[in-house]
Amino acid sequence: MAANNIQKAPLGYWQAKVWDPAVGSTKFDEFCAFLDKPRFGNDDSVSSLPPGHEERLVHLPGGIKLDFSILNYADYIKEVRAPSPVGRAWFLSTR
Repeated sequence: MAANNIQKAPLGYWQAKVWDPAVGSTKFDEFCAFLDKPRFGNDDSVSSLPPGHEERLVHLPGGIKLDFSILNYADYIKEVRAPSPVGRAWFLSTR
């Protein structure tokens, strides 16, 4: 799977959801839930804050601050889209 397909997959999930709800997929909902899960603990209230809110930010070395959903997207790619060692090695080689 090309890196480009990894980026496009959620859009395909959205299309599958809205194309025909009677036979649609729940993959888009699963993708959104993956992005929205809290990084630390079980504090679901953080998910209801707007993106970029200080309580949603993960502080990284060098003063870098990222919304937790960005890190969740990286985890999504690693765990769901390229889960095997071979897939992960291939993904990293295409970057």
